[in-house]
Amino acid sequence: GMAMKASHDWFFPYYRDRALCLALGVTAEDMLLQAVGAEADKASGGRQMPSHWSSPKLHIVSPSSATGTQYLPALGCADAGRRLHPDSDEVTLTSSGDGATSEGEFWESLNIACLEKLPLVYLIQDNGWAISTPSAHQTAAESFAAKGVAVGVPGVIVDGKPLPADERRERMRKEMPADDITPELYLYSVLQDFLLYDEMKPVVEEMAKRQPGNPDVDALVAYVKTRTQN
Repeated sequence: GMAMKASHDWFFPYYRDRALCLALGVTAEDMLLQAVGAEADKASGGRQMPSHWSSPKLHIVSPSSATGTQYLPALGCADAGRRLHPDSDEVTLTSSGDGATSEGEFWESLNIACLEKLPLVYLIQDNGWAISTPSAHQTAAESFAAKGVAVGVPGVIVDGKPLPADERRERMRKEMPADDITPELYLYSVLQDFLLYDEMKPVVEEMAKRQPGNPDVDALVAYVKTRTQN
């Protein structure tokens, strides 16, 4: 089940968090209305850019278009929750791609979150590229998860496996408002999930049979074959 609780915990997503927002309760219709800028869009009345989901009811905060700007508001939310509701077990989640960890806001928020021992979870999704910049040009660290070591935040690499947040979240909740709470940094890597490509192989091969000679489909088949283990 979901480790986070919609309408109780707080969420500061970024533009690739469609699955997260769907799981929290944003509907496909809501996303369509938001994508086409419809007046009936619940998030912003059609004023926000596509893939900028939000919901006051679900505690999903509207993101900015600039990368990395969600870190400091998430930090403030976690701090405010601690001060306004000291007996609450609410947790704040913020997520981003790997490239946004090069922004100053990432380090500022991570450092203060650790100093203040705030119930803040960072989820970094690494697909190997920050738009067009490869990961090797983003950091000299062993991994993006290792970035938390300098400020005392444990970094966990989950590499496409289910995020081990349930157990850790419950531990964090039980510790509240204890002084030994530590923010958490998770790195979700999509680069090593070969099983995903194995499952895709028969699908794209069927597509090629139905659309012979389609260069886009042929390119997809060739790519999937290079990513499979066999």
